[in-house]
Amino acid sequence: LLTVKAVTENESSFIVSSLKFVEDIYELSWIIDVSANTIEFTISIKGMKDSGYFGIGIGERMVGADIFAFVTFDSGIPAVQDKTGIGNELPSNDTEDGFSDDTEIVGSEYDEGTDVWTVILERSLDTDDPIDKAITDSEISIIWSFNLENVAQHGFSNRGIMLVNFYTGDTQIISSGYENFFAVHGVMMLLAWGFFAPLSFYIVRYKKHWKNWLELHEGLIAFTLESSYPIAIAAIAHVDGKFATAHGKIGLTILILTVFQLASGLIRKAGIENRGNYYFGTNYDIFHQINKHFHRYFGKSVIILGVINCFLGLDAITSNSLNYEFGGIESGGNDSLNIHIEGFITVKSVLFPMIIIIFAGIFICSEINLWILRLKRFGIKEKVLNVPTMTCAEFNDKIIGGEKLVIVNDSIVDVGEYMKVHPG
Repeated sequence: LLTVKAVTENESSFIVSSLKFVEDIYELSWIIDVSANTIEFTISIKGMKDSGYFGIGIGERMVGADIFAFVTFDSGIPAVQDKTGIGNELPSNDTEDGFSDDTEIVGSEYDEGTDVWTVILERSLDTDDPIDKAITDSEISIIWSFNLENVAQHGFSNRGIMLVNFYTGDTQIISSGYENFFAVHGVMMLLAWGFFAPLSFYIVRYKKHWKNWLELHEGLIAFTLESSYPIAIAAIAHVDGKFATAHGKIGLTILILTVFQLASGLIRKAGIENRGNYYFGTNYDIFHQINKHFHRYFGKSVIILGVINCFLGLDAITSNSLNYEFGGIESGGNDSLNIHIEGFITVKSVLFPMIIIIFAGIFICSEINLWILRLKRFGIKEKVLNVPTMTCAEFNDKIIGGEKLVIVNDSIVDVGEYMKVHPG
């Protein structure tokens, strides 16, 4: 971006300044006539085809912006419309909403030698139209875009946001903040739901023979939730809780479901530790047994949903589709934003699928091994149970003889060795 400081021809009347949105392609200059309450814009755009457009609006984002200059080219003839940004589609005409067109073309010229169109527009500084925003002696956020090929969604590099004081000519490029926010959001959610949540399930499913398996499971889940909640709540606050995309809706659903899963986990822990409770009973009461199965299968479902949503989120911030609009997170019709974070393309296409494939392979092998061990134990159990029977008289004789035997569920167990180490 290059800017030219404003020069004043007549301090009380005329203010002249210019800037370049894209050098040698899309440039803007203007003259303010304070006494006449008008501003005249001169736009130079290079390479415009028979059908294309350029636009300039006042606003911090596409949604709700006053697109005071939306100039289209039909068979090489420019026409201007006063519009309002509404979301994932071309802006609506102010006249369609019962308001007026307040910008007009006062001149246009095409230079074949340089392939440059020059279009001169004029509008009032304050149109008195309720839907329009006034141009005042202050910093104003403006958005700009263009498409040299057709009247359709602009490319990711063919748009921008700036702070401009049309009276002084001072300009400043500003970032929407979306890229940084969603980059952090993406990293945290990928770590939480793409790695730590599946790892926590792996431990609780296949590594219960580890001495500290429960602590590891709790720690991984704690990280998953603590890294998810703040960034998810920030995203919800950003759109006032009104998600219109699949990614946003699933994310909100996961946030709610994890609250129930967390409560179930706390109860499950009490059951595992067999802490008696007046209301819930011990681990072997029916409440704990129902909760055990709920926690197990509900947890699986939430983790799978989280992994799926990671894929949807990666698609949202790496999409190359030009059908996605600035502000798409709160508009219908698409599951993406007008955001293109290059670093996540490799994550989406290579790294994350590779991690999921590795996890899937580990889970499949571990599940097969688990069932092999269970079948082996079942076979051993059947052989052990195939033992001779003993009458009560024979049992009593052995007890009188000093053997340490007990009857458990009609089975006789020798507890002689165990009594030596029993803590009670």
